[in-house]
Amino acid sequence: LTRRLPLSNRRDELDMLAAIVNAMLERIERLMNEVKGVCDNIAHDLRTPLTVINGYVESMRDGDLPVTPERLELIADETTRLSKLVDDLRLLSVADAGELNLQKQLTNPNELLEHCYQLFENQAARKSISLKLEPLTTTQKVLIDEDRMIQAISNLLNNAIDYSPEGSQIILRLREERANMLLEVVDSGPGIDPANLPYIFERFHRADRSRQESASHSGLGLSIAKAIVTAHKGEITAISALGQGTSLQIRLAKQ
Repeated sequence: LTRRLPLSNRRDELDMLAAIVNAMLERIERLMNEVKGVCDNIAHDLRTPLTVINGYVESMRDGDLPVTPERLELIADETTRLSKLVDDLRLLSVADAGELNLQKQLTNPNELLEHCYQLFENQAARKSISLKLEPLTTTQKVLIDEDRMIQAISNLLNNAIDYSPEGSQIILRLREERANMLLEVVDSGPGIDPANLPYIFERFHRADRSRQESASHSGLGLSIAKAIVTAHKGEITAISALGQGTSLQIRLAKQ
């Protein structure tokens, strides 16, 4: 894949064909490298909890460690983490194949955000973060699978809460554009480096704000949100600057 066809200065049909073949080889090489990177990251994320589980089970089996509720709870947490990672990878695989099953219905976007607000108000309060809901007076609706869209917005809210400092505010906002409804999660976190901003929705991107080392996060949060929004023929974007927080926006067509 590293070899390329030589080009002459004639710019004839053979040169045009060689250029096309070279471009194809470059795309294939890039995709293969991306696949290898994703596989390496999956292996890493699987290996860590498996190592913990295996270490405790072997030590308890050999009698080196007593079986305690605390140790069993830790093993259960790591098992949950593995299960979540597998579920997230399966969702992305189905979405890539264009087979993500959506049960769409006309939905009031205010009610959608109100539901998400209620889900995360307590989680934000436990971290001394104020979660503010800014609805919009409108009769417009969106055609969505409500459960899937709640999953996407929940991933955005999880990131916002994880990366916002105590005493800060997160805004869950609805706005109206000419052809779209704009659902927005605005946090007061550290922001995202401009060099990393174009890549935050890529799977296992090293600077991805969605990567977490806990049982509740698989490291694929933003990728899953993008897959769900894309399946709805919508658009998800990020606006951020270092030290100024981040705005994650979902655009859905008005109905």
